[in-house]
Amino acid sequence: MKQDEGMSWLPGHQIAERIRGGSLSANEVVETALHRIAAIEPSIHSFITVSAEIARERAAQIDALPQSEKQGDLLGVPFSAKDNILTAGVRTTAASRLLETFVPAEDAAVISRLDAAGAVLLGKANLPEFSMWGRSRNLVAEECRNPWDLRRTCGGSSGGSGAAVAAGLVPISIGTDDGGSIRLPAALNGVLGLFPSPGRVPLDGVIIGGVVSAAGPLTRDVRDAALFLDAMTPGAGFAQGMDAGIAGLRMAWISEVEGLAVNDPRVAACARAAASVLAQAAGTALDEPGLGLVDALWGAAAVLSPFPDATYGGLRPWHLPEIQRAIAEPGWEERLAPNARPDSVSGAEAAPPSEEAKQVLRRVVEQMDGIFARCDVLFTPTIDQIAPLITDDWIYPYAPPEAGPQEAIRQYVKYTLPVNVAGCCAVSIPCGFVDGMPVGLQAIGRRGAELTLLRVARTFEQISPWAGARPALTGHD
Repeated sequence: MKQDEGMSWLPGHQIAERIRGGSLSANEVVETALHRIAAIEPSIHSFITVSAEIARERAAQIDALPQSEKQGDLLGVPFSAKDNILTAGVRTTAASRLLETFVPAEDAAVISRLDAAGAVLLGKANLPEFSMWGRSRNLVAEECRNPWDLRRTCGGSSGGSGAAVAAGLVPISIGTDDGGSIRLPAALNGVLGLFPSPGRVPLDGVIIGGVVSAAGPLTRDVRDAALFLDAMTPGAGFAQGMDAGIAGLRMAWISEVEGLAVNDPRVAACARAAASVLAQAAGTALDEPGLGLVDALWGAAAVLSPFPDATYGGLRPWHLPEIQRAIAEPGWEERLAPNARPDSVSGAEAAPPSEEAKQVLRRVVEQMDGIFARCDVLFTPTIDQIAPLITDDWIYPYAPPEAGPQEAIRQYVKYTLPVNVAGCCAVSIPCGFVDGMPVGLQAIGRRGAELTLLRVARTFEQISPWAGARPALTGHD
């Protein structure tokens, strides 16, 4: 394997260690990444904007430091950020033509904290317009494709983040999650995706689509995800504590959702086998409580509809002056993608949740509370199907077309959305393959249990080193 190919697959923490030790320069890392992007990006379209010159300037600043001052857990580590996260001097489109030329003056808080840890922004990752879809197609860039099979979707809404990490373009990408938008692309692209407890990561300067949202990492390495959390909460010790093991943790498994059949039993069986391995490693039985998760259709409406205020911060599209100016122009709706909802951009439909939505929200919260009274970690499939084939139209591809878009949405987020509704945290862990496509195991923890989930993910990473599996497109050329 050539040296640059090897560097492209290094975990972020190893890159930072070598830069701190003087055996690698930040410039080498950035140039290698940009070279790989130039070669591979035309096939997968994981970026909307590549900020090459800004990345080179940042690398030069790092390399100019005296060796004794080269500090930071993520020093020189390249990353991409979903294009709904504001980045100073780098355009932020949210995949919308309404923001196609918008260049923020300030960074979002999550970007500022990564910068303080030494990370280097390489560009902005692809997504559906305003994050409101499960397929990374828009009118600003080419549709992002799955590196494991270019005929298939990378998912959404953090699809560009999942594809870029899977393809070895960056070791870390930052996504956002309103109902599964980090974990689902992570599962479909075969990488780790962490949904932190809402409120753990600041959402200042992040354009969100739901009221229970979070920003989090997609990585090829568990330690990189832990270091991201440490950068958000200095001194928290996530990376230090992730190797404590999982002995004695109580674990449960659910694959049923009220009113919805399992799509592909092979995918569910693959995830359950991984859960069983972890239960065995913990020395406990895998509890199967014999109940189905609450169907979160109305929960989805509650979480994803544009209520006036988000629970944990963030920007709604209509908060931006640039959007206010755009929607003041006649015919602005015609600039939106076919799947975008004008009212959700302008805030015209903003209203409190219905009583029916509140009832389902309460049921989901009560169910999660009951589950965590008897276990520490709940396992489900992240999604019970492999990445669907891309079609030329704008359909939501997670159910047969005749089933309709609402059914497809339910099938896509049925395991992930309850986590947001209940305010828990979760991680999608690569756990195997079906028909050559990745499968993800979702581990859910009670609010604030990120360290427990990192210990679970780290244990599985040690038992089954999944990062060694790489797409043929990118890993063995």
